[in-house]
Amino acid sequence: AYQLACAISDERMLAQIDIRRSVLRIESNQPAEAKELLTQAGRRARTLGDALLQAACAGNLAYLYLRSARYEEALPYLQEALALSEKAGGENSAVNARGNLGYLYLRLGEWEKSEESLTRAVSDCRRLGNQAMEQHWLGILGNLYQEQARGEEAGRAYERALSIARKTGDRGAMGLWHNNLSLLAIERGQWDDAERHVEEAQQLLSHTTAEDAQLFPLFNAARIALGRGQNGAAKT
Repeated sequence: AYQLACAISDERMLAQIDIRRSVLRIESNQPAEAKELLTQAGRRARTLGDALLQAACAGNLAYLYLRSARYEEALPYLQEALALSEKAGGENSAVNARGNLGYLYLRLGEWEKSEESLTRAVSDCRRLGNQAMEQHWLGILGNLYQEQARGEEAGRAYERALSIARKTGDRGAMGLWHNNLSLLAIERGQWDDAERHVEEAQQLLSHTTAEDAQLFPLFNAARIALGRGQNGAAKT
């Protein structure tokens, strides 16, 4: 595709391809190559005066830093992505940037800013009919509430996210929210509820190749056994 775009000197398409290639580099743990591609795409986007392409470049640079927990370095790129998206009227792009800002503020411990960003992201997703992203940001909002020991609100957020994930058939998301609900039940000593959610999570996540996704419910199962005084089962 890149060769074809070069042949017809399609600068916009070349920038779009480099942005997509950057994601592959990020996922393959090649940050230097990803940054080089985004720098190149960003130059083209600025020359074209395309704010949405510039926003995509900034958003991917933020993602690069988020992947390595370099949150303070990611912050200005996300703020830029949000400002450019709003300027260009790219609502879905703006929602994504705002939600990621909410997650970033959560990691930085700026809870008020996190709640404001995530709540608006959820509301905007609902307005736009983007259920996949609505359930994602609802779950992250639940994480924020759980960090603040606001268990009831966290539970409602996870349940709403789970309900949407069921409608869309997203088994991975369903497993994740069941796992998080099990954590809340463990914190309350509600062992039967916790076990029910863990079993659901294990069944839903059994198909995934991501080892950490399967380890979380297994660890929670051990915590439940420990809470019930079943030390041998917990150790196993």
